[in-house]
Amino acid sequence: MKTLILSFLRLYYSLYSVISPRQAGAKAFRLFQKTRKLPLKKVEQEFYNQARPFEIKHPNESIYAYETGNPDGKLVVLVHGWESNAGSMGAIANMLAHEGYRVVALDLPAHGQSKLTHTNLPACREALRALIFHLNPTEPFSVVSHSFGSAVTAYALSGSRYEVDQFIMLTSPNRLIDIFDEFKSTINLGQRAYQHLLNLTERILHERVESSSVEEKARHIRVKNITILHDINDKVLPYANSLRLGSKLPQAELITLKDVGHYRMLWNADVIKRIRTKLNAAIKVEAVEMV
Repeated sequence: MKTLILSFLRLYYSLYSVISPRQAGAKAFRLFQKTRKLPLKKVEQEFYNQARPFEIKHPNESIYAYETGNPDGKLVVLVHGWESNAGSMGAIANMLAHEGYRVVALDLPAHGQSKLTHTNLPACREALRALIFHLNPTEPFSVVSHSFGSAVTAYALSGSRYEVDQFIMLTSPNRLIDIFDEFKSTINLGQRAYQHLLNLTERILHERVESSSVEEKARHIRVKNITILHDINDKVLPYANSLRLGSKLPQAELITLKDVGHYRMLWNADVIKRIRTKLNAAIKVEAVEMV
C-alpha cells in the first residue's frame, strides 16, 4: 500500500510540476509539514499516565508539557523527534526521575496530544523556546533530544541567554538542504516547483535553506558539553550527519553505536545507561568546582 501511494505521489508531482510549478511547490510545501498521528504504544501511554501535565499559552495552540521526578532536582528537558511524542522519551524520563532529576518533556506542535495536523522547524523551535522561557532556569540545565528534536533544540537554543550543561543528541540531522533534496527526490518534484518550495520555506525560516544547519546553530549555544549518540547503521538519519557534527563542534563527543536502531535506541538499556553516566558525571564535576 505504501509503495502504491508513493508511486501515485511521484506521478502526481511529476505532472503537476510541469503544468503549474508554482502551485505544485506550494502543495509540496504543505505536504512537507504534515505529520502522521501514530497510535500511542503502551510504554508511551504509561509516561503520560504518570507525568504531571501542564499547559503553556501559545499562539495557535497551547503547548502541552509534562513533568516528572524531583521538582527541586537539576533540570533536564526531553525533546522528541518527528512524528513521535513526549511518551517516546518515557524510559529516559523514568531513569532520570529515579536519579533525582527534574524532568520536563513536551509534545511538539502537531505531535502527541496536539490537535494540529501540520508543523515545521520554526514552529517547533518557538514551542521549545516558550517552554524554556516558562521554566526560566536560573542555572545551567541539560537537554536530551532525539532525531528531529536535536535540530529543534539547536535552533531554539542558538543565541539564547540560557546556559546548557549537557546537550545529548540521540542522532541528529544537520544540513536542511539535504532533507529538502531527499524530499524532492522522493516525490519527484520538478526543479521550478522545488525552488518555489524553498522560497516558501525561507519566508518562515528567515534564512537561506542552503546555509542553514544544526552545525551552524549549535556553534551559538551557551553549552559546556555536547554528546552525540548515533547508530552507524541508522536507516532513518545518516550516521554521516553526526560524524560531521562530532568533528566540527569543539565541545562535541561522538559515541558510535551499532545495531541499536533509530527508534529502538530510546528504549535501549545501554543508551539509557550512557545518558545517565554523562549527566551524573557532569554533576560530580560541578560539585568539585564548587568546593
